[in-house]
Parts: sequence; structure tokens; C-alpha cells
Amino acid sequence: MASKGQKFRSYSVELKQTILKEYFDRVETPRTLSLKYDVPFKTINNWITKTKHDIDIKVDHRAGNLGRPKTKNVTLEDYKERYEILKKPGLLTSTTREKVTFITIHINDYKLSNLCAALAISRRTYYKYRNQEDPDYYEYLLIKDIFDESKGTYGYRRVSEG
Repeated sequence: MASKGQKFRSYSVELKQTILKEYFDRVETPRTLSLKYDVPFKTINNWITKTKHDIDIKVDHRAGNLGRPKTKNVTLEDYKERYEILKKPGLLTSTTREKVTFITIHINDYKLSNLCAALAISRRTYYKYRNQEDPDYYEYLLIKDIFDESKGTYGYRRVSEG
């Protein structure tokens, strides 16, 4: 495992081929090649193992692109659509559940990727919340009805009494 702040050195293809040629011609051992070329012993052993298993040593096989590929080609239409979504009032300050409800309502009008990007919510979160029922939803509706009947004049004390 790499340690924090460790620098990874890259070596030229010619150097790799020279070291491997000397090893396979039985001229040098990996230990002496390590000292001779100032390359770590484990690195040389890795090159030897890759060569024996027909893995190309010219290519860097380190995993760098894990997970869902990022879409870098966002079109002008996508930006316009996201702007239209953001023009809706109160969306940026709303809760995750409210955002998911908004997405569910407008899924036929906009692309899901644009809805999620505009509301700063991941697709995973959307799918997680989409089928879950909110446990406080019925209490919310009751409080909202009392508040609306009072035309917005009741505070929390009168709403809790009512």
C-alpha cells in the first residue's frame, strides 16, 4: 500500500526493456539489476511477472477510472434545461425529500440527469428516496391544513393546539 505523499516514479520503455533483456538473458538477477539501475526490487519483479503473463509493460494499468463514467460533454440544451429547473422558487433550500418529490413530478418534462445536477442530488439518492414513504408526511399535511385555514396567521402554539 502506498504511503501518504509517496511519489510514483515512471520509467521509460527503453529502460524497462533493457532491464528485462538482461534478466531473461540470465545476465543479472533482479537484486543486482535493482542496484545497477536504481529501480526498486519490487518494481523489477512486477515487470518480470507481467512479462511472463503477457501483460504489456508499456501501458500503465493502474486503476484510475472507477465507477460511473463522468459525462463531460454537457450540451447547451442541457445547461438551458438546468437553468429552467433552477428558476423554480425554493428548490435550492428545500430538503432532500422535497427535491425527490419535485424530480418525480417533473421526470417527464426534463432529463433525470439534468434534474439531479440542477438540484445537487445524486441519482443514487433519488432512487433511494423515490420509493420510500415519508413517516411524517401525514402530520405535515395536517399541520399544513391548519396553517392554510388560518390564512397563515397561526404560529406554532395555535397550530399545535388546533
